[in-house]
Amino acid sequence: MEDPPFTYQTPDDSGNMISNGYGIDVLRVLARQVGFKVHLQWLEGAQFGRQLPNGSWTGMIKRLQEGDADVALSWLTITPERLQAIEFADSVPIRTYWNGLFVRQTASFQTESMLGALTKPLGLDVWVALLATLLIVSLVLWVVLRAARHEPLESQRDYSPGACLLSIYGGFMMQGYVRTPTSAAGRIVVISHWAMCIIVYATYTAQLASFLTATDKTPLLSSVMQVATHTQYPLLVDETSADVSAMRVSPDPGYRALYSRVTNGDNVMDVSAVVRRGRDVVSDTAVLYIDYDRLVYYLRERSCFYEPVVEVVYKHSPAYLGLRRGLPQRDGINAALRKMTESGLLQRLWKKHFHSSFMCAQPQYIDRGAKAVKGRRRAAWARALADID
Repeated sequence: MEDPPFTYQTPDDSGNMISNGYGIDVLRVLARQVGFKVHLQWLEGAQFGRQLPNGSWTGMIKRLQEGDADVALSWLTITPERLQAIEFADSVPIRTYWNGLFVRQTASFQTESMLGALTKPLGLDVWVALLATLLIVSLVLWVVLRAARHEPLESQRDYSPGACLLSIYGGFMMQGYVRTPTSAAGRIVVISHWAMCIIVYATYTAQLASFLTATDKTPLLSSVMQVATHTQYPLLVDETSADVSAMRVSPDPGYRALYSRVTNGDNVMDVSAVVRRGRDVVSDTAVLYIDYDRLVYYLRERSCFYEPVVEVVYKHSPAYLGLRRGLPQRDGINAALRKMTESGLLQRLWKKHFHSSFMCAQPQYIDRGAKAVKGRRRAAWARALADID
């Protein structure tokens, strides 16, 4: 992979640019095990390579095809078109990835009138049930006081049907009444009503607090066709990715329309702009067609607010080193990659550069966790090719 943290350059104390990254480490191991020397060519702003209508290629694939380089230090997927131009170190994938359309969630706080905010936490059926409960408990209290043997006549006169309703309503509002029933049965009814009111108040308070503080998170766009047609939202994509080329013949009309938007350049920005200008170039309304590892690396904590536009099937695509046709060291490179995989070295090098120093608090769209490199690095967007001696 040509972009950080796969390959990148950082200046040393004297100002010289030092090559670094996962791909660079892998290439150094291959050079020792296979026995070749490496001369790196950094192609600023170059692309993976796209096949033009006349059949020729651009970018890295062109350099391999013309013999100007021996190895494309990148993560290239194997396609029939590419196989006609170059070869691959296809014994072991250099990495696996999955691309997706990612969009930032939009958060809007609940906005209601005062009355609406106070009544919203409980549904209409709950409010109707509470009203019915007040009437029923009032009737029960009136009957109990009339039937109780030890209830004074004065108390019975004070607790008329309307007074019972007022007493029960006052209890619901946490207000006492002028008289307390004398009989045990009457007091049991009143105490039970107060206990019920406490439970209702606790539930209502919790629901109200949740309602007033919760945010409604909804995706900005919800389909591929919307991304293709709503060109007012910037689209960040690597235009020479094999997955983008595959959109042209996709059975999904949304992806075919998205391919047309990319080729027409309708408010489309290359992912390399993120590396050149920093992650702030990604606005909150931007849509990114990118693999998840790069999303996390570029946006860091901001990536936690992004989710796929459509439901994602986590199908990981293998990617390989591209090689010049007829390269004598091809078998040796394949054997060395197999050995690195069997020993676990390839995985350790991957974790070294993609290990995350943070985790999303509530990951909702990916079960692999976030992977990013620690610390800040001044990275130059580079497409690395290697000449082998």
